Amino acid sequence: TALFPASPLALPGLVVFSSDTTVSAHVDAASGRVTLLDNSAQHVQVTVLAVNGGGGSGGSGGSGVAAETQVRFACNLNPVLGDVDLGRLTGLLLAALDAE
Repeated sequence: TALFPASPLALPGLVVFSSDTTVSAHVDAASGRVTLLDNSAQHVQVTVLAVNGGGGSGGSGGSGVAAETQVRFACNLNPVLGDVDLGRLTGLLLAALDAE
């Protein structure tokens, strides 16, 4: 499900998307559409920034970030034909273990 189903955004530049990796997931900076590229042993984080273009109240007049949030998810793809998939079917591939 797309955050903004219409492409391109009706108000471009007000929301910016980024990811902490380009190896296992790609996020389109303008639309927020995430494409899984590979499995990942760790959660991937997408950051969503609502950009303040300035001119609002407060007298600063400058641009900056008005709001920010992060979304974390697991990249766990189904195996292709002839491939072997080790690990969990959903979530992170392998669970973290506590060393004793």
